[in-house]
Amino acid sequence: MQISEELMKRLYPRAKQANIRTHLPYINEALVWYNITSAKRVAAFLAVCGHETGQLTAFTERGNAAYFQMYEYRKDLGNDQPGDGPKYKGRGAIQLTGRHNYTMASKDFGVDFVNNPDLVLEPKYIWKVSGWYWAVLWKRYGVDLNGLADKGDLKTIQLRVNGGPKNGWEERKALYDMILPILEKEMGSQLITQKKKSVQLTGL
Repeated sequence: MQISEELMKRLYPRAKQANIRTHLPYINEALVWYNITSAKRVAAFLAVCGHETGQLTAFTERGNAAYFQMYEYRKDLGNDQPGDGPKYKGRGAIQLTGRHNYTMASKDFGVDFVNNPDLVLEPKYIWKVSGWYWAVLWKRYGVDLNGLADKGDLKTIQLRVNGGPKNGWEERKALYDMILPILEKEMGSQLITQKKKSVQLTGL
C-alpha cells in the first residue's frame, strides 16, 4: 500500500494540504527505499520527522548568528572551518547537521551538498536524505533505527537522533502514540510498497 493524502492528513493533522501534496510522493518513495515499511517503522520515522518539521511546515533549523556559534569548530560534527556552524545547520525532515554528515551524504548521493547545502531543502532530497540518515548513516555507527522501531523503542531513537532525552520528547511521543494506532488499523500486516519500480539509492 501507499500512504494517501487522506491518511497523511490524519497522521499530520496540522499539515497544510498543499504541503502534503508536495511531499507525499517523496515520503512514500523514501519509506520503500529505506525499508521503513511496517506500521511500527513508519510511525517512529514520521513521529520524528513530524516534530522536526512542525508537520511539514519547516525544514531548516532556526536560529540567529549567535545561536549557530554553538556549532563552530565542533569536532564531532566535522566543522573545522570558519562559518561551518551556520553553513551546515540542520536541514531536512531529520535535520542533517555538520560538515561531516553533509560530506558523507554528498559521497553517497553523488550530489554536492557540501558546496550547496541548501540542495538538501529540495523536496526530492529532503526525504531521500532523511531516510538515508535513518537507515544508512546510523547503521555505520552500529545503530539500527528500523530495528529499534520494530521493538517500539522510541526513547532510544530519540537519544540517537536528538542527543538528549528531553529534546522534544513529549511531542514525539504524542505523535507516535497518535500515528501508530492509525497505521496499525489502516495497514494491518501490509507494508508500504512502491507503485513503480525505482532504482535503489546508494548507501544501503
